[in-house]
Amino acid sequence: MSVAKAYKIARKIYDNIVTALFLVIICCVVLQIFARYVLQVAIPWTEELARYTLVITAFSGAVIAFRKGGHLGVYFLRDLAKGRLRGFMYTFSNFGVLVVLVLIIFGALEMRSAVAGQDASTMGWFMQSWLYNGCILGFSLMFFYSLRDCYLSILALMGKKEISTTGISSPQPEED
Repeated sequence: MSVAKAYKIARKIYDNIVTALFLVIICCVVLQIFARYVLQVAIPWTEELARYTLVITAFSGAVIAFRKGGHLGVYFLRDLAKGRLRGFMYTFSNFGVLVVLVLIIFGALEMRSAVAGQDASTMGWFMQSWLYNGCILGFSLMFFYSLRDCYLSILALMGKKEISTTGISSPQPEED
């Protein structure tokens, strides 16, 4: 199996995991609504599980948006530039993104160690540090996609690759 095919399979598995996490949120909310308004009973863990799953899903979904170049940004100056100047602007912005991602990852590592050993109030089996593990995983994957974008922008800076004006954050977004 080629690396490209293995990567495509891994990407598809990741996308399906994010979809499953979203379905968990929906199931928790529907169960909570049914229990509260039909059975007249509250199930406290459903609200907490939905909230924690939403946090992890948000960080996981951000990776998919990052991979496809869908993150919000102001690109009109960068896209007005031509040739190597456009490559320089892409490179400069991508290195800035790398720095921010590293800072966020280190902050999440500190927060994870600060809440180590604490469990959720209604779910004794769910550790608070797992939320930060989801954050660390998401931002680490974004870091690697940002490295990819830096490589592509350096190629454009050297004049070996032309970057089109796409209006999106990545110089070469991935398509499904």
